[in-house]
Amino acid sequence: MVCATVVVLLASAHRYGYHRDELYFIAIGQHPQWGYVDQPALVPLLAAAMDRLGGGSLTVLRLPSALAAGAVVWLTARMARELGGSTRAQLLAAAAAAASSFPIAVGHLVSTSSYDLLWWTLLSWLLILALREGATSGWASVLSQASPCRPSRWCCSFWGRSC
Repeated sequence: MVCATVVVLLASAHRYGYHRDELYFIAIGQHPQWGYVDQPALVPLLAAAMDRLGGGSLTVLRLPSALAAGAVVWLTARMARELGGSTRAQLLAAAAAAASSFPIAVGHLVSTSSYDLLWWTLLSWLLILALREGATSGWASVLSQASPCRPSRWCCSFWGRSC
């Protein structure tokens, strides 16, 4: 299911031209800074690097977003497993995540939302693990993941503080 999601997103990546945000991310990413007025540095720097690597290829530019969407599908199946779901339930959860509109929308273009969805899903999975284990070390892993998501979206840091 994960591979199918990534393949479908990459197969359609070249069918549309640049989104205005993608051009903006590439442009500001070519002038590296720790952060920008309207967003942290991860997405612009990644967009500029992928554009340089791919020589202007939309498929290469959008590869990290497609991989992030695939990771969301995998994490959704893992959450179903951690909550006691059977193999069928895990497949159904993964299929629902793969077919839902948000991963499809943000998985085929460069956007802060692509990584935002990945971080929120990762944090949710870690929260489930921490609650199931009942150990305080689990909470440390949840909160430690709230820091890496800040380079893609400022609001992730609020998630960690609300726990």
